Amino acid sequence: MVWGKVHSWTFECLDCEWRTTTMPAGDMLLRGVTHFDTCPACSGENLMRREATDLERLIERILPAKRGAR
Repeated sequence: MVWGKVHSWTFECLDCEWRTTTMPAGDMLLRGVTHFDTCPACSGENLMRREATDLERLIERILPAKRGAR
């Protein structure tokens, strides 16, 4: 039984330009891994969350080591 679509999210810090795309494997969100309340780079709370684009999902699948490198 499918409960619903699992979303891929892109988090962007508006203070320091940190960015990461998360692709949860299930429906559980893990703070600091698949969900962010504060920026891990600058500890700022000025984060924007949006649904990841197809290109961001593709890059995350091909280059998972690049996560958060921008």
